[in-house]
Formats: sequence, C-alpha cells, structure tokens
Amino acid sequence: MEQLSYIEARDLLLEYVNTMPEERVPLADCFGRVLAKALAAAEDVPPFDRSPYDGYAFRAQDAINASQDNPVTLRILEEIPAGGVSHVPVTENTAVKVLTGAPIPSGADAVVMFEKTRFTETEVTLFAPVKPGENIVTAGEDVKKGAVLAEAGTVIDPGLMGTLASQNSLFTDVYRIPKVGIISTGSELMPVGSELSPGKIYDSNQYTLSAALKKEGCMPIPMGIAKDNPEAIAAAIEKALDTCD
Repeated sequence: MEQLSYIEARDLLLEYVNTMPEERVPLADCFGRVLAKALAAAEDVPPFDRSPYDGYAFRAQDAINASQDNPVTLRILEEIPAGGVSHVPVTENTAVKVLTGAPIPSGADAVVMFEKTRFTETEVTLFAPVKPGENIVTAGEDVKKGAVLAEAGTVIDPGLMGTLASQNSLFTDVYRIPKVGIISTGSELMPVGSELSPGKIYDSNQYTLSAALKKEGCMPIPMGIAKDNPEAIAAAIEKALDTCD
C-alpha cells in the first residue's frame, strides 16, 4: 500500500473542504468565532472632539501672549463632565472646564491641563501659550468611519470583541462552527468510566482529540468505538458523514 506523507494527505482532504455556512449570533457569543464578513467602522471613534485631560478649553488666540510674567486670565462659563455637552459657546477671553473624555465646546480649539493653571470657581489663569488643536483628541482619531477593522476569516479575540461593541454590533455574521466526528477504532478500546477488562485499554484519544478540536474552534462529536473490522469502521464513517461536517 502506498504511504502518503502528511502534506499529501492534507492536500487530498482539502480538495473536499467547503466553506461553512454563515450565521448571525449575539455579540456575547462571538468570542473565538470566525468573522464571515469584513468589519468596517460604521462611525468615527471617538465620534466627537474630546478632551484627554481634566482641564480648560478655550481659544488658543486668547493666550498667544501668555507667560509667567504676563499671565492671561479667562472667565469660566461652565463645566462639562464626561458624557455631558456644552450649553454655551466659548467666546473671547472665556473658557470651559472640561473633564477627561468631555466633548470640546463650540468655539474652543485648545485645552490646557488644570495642573498648568491657577484657577478659582469663576476664573482660570494661563501662564504659557498653546497651539490650536493642542490637547484635543479629534473625532475619528482612533478609527475613521468606513475603515476596515477586521477582514473576513479573522478569529474574534478579546480586542475584536471590544471593537465590535464600539461599533454597536449587537449581532455579528460568523461562520458556523464545524462539527467534527471522532471515530475511535480498535477492538482493544473501552469507554472511559467502564470497568477495564483484561487486555483492554481506555479510549483516551477521544478526549485528546476533542480538546484539540475545541482549541481550534470546532465542535467535536464523539461517534463511539468501532472494532477492528472493515464493516464496523465503514458503518461508523457513514453515520458520521450524515451528522458531521
């Protein structure tokens, strides 16, 4: 009988491999599954300009001449927490207190960390100039709308789970998990949990292979033990072909 190498045997099997059907599953059940369609960003992340620090948002031009010897004091209009929104625009010689993650108010184009200022409840004093856009995380800085976040065929790991959630993907298209039949062959085999007869051994390979298949994202289907005769093995294979992929 001709002996096949591993590569030859693999290539013969791959000639009969088909892509699994797609299915839509809840996001909570997606870990370890394989994306069936490329994932594109539906929205910018973040969706708005925001502050990376606790500080003050203002117009950079109002502090263009600020220094230790010539500080600039601005009037505080309001405070915006993370999750809040501005109610008044920033105008000349005014500022808005912003907390980390808060949206940048209309009219402002720079942020300064509170540690670099002197402040009261009504005023903030600046001691150095800043450039327009300084200390602002712009909309889409992390992810641009339309950008491909993951290609079809990507295994969904913890990071991709978070990305899916950030895109509001409550359901995701993935490939169905392949059902892989395991046929144990050998007249000497007995099921694990039974009382071992003389000359017999336990069917340990079933559990080794089941674990290996689960690790690769497959669903193992134990098909029992076939004794050492062609008819029994053929019957087990026929049964497996009817129920497994």
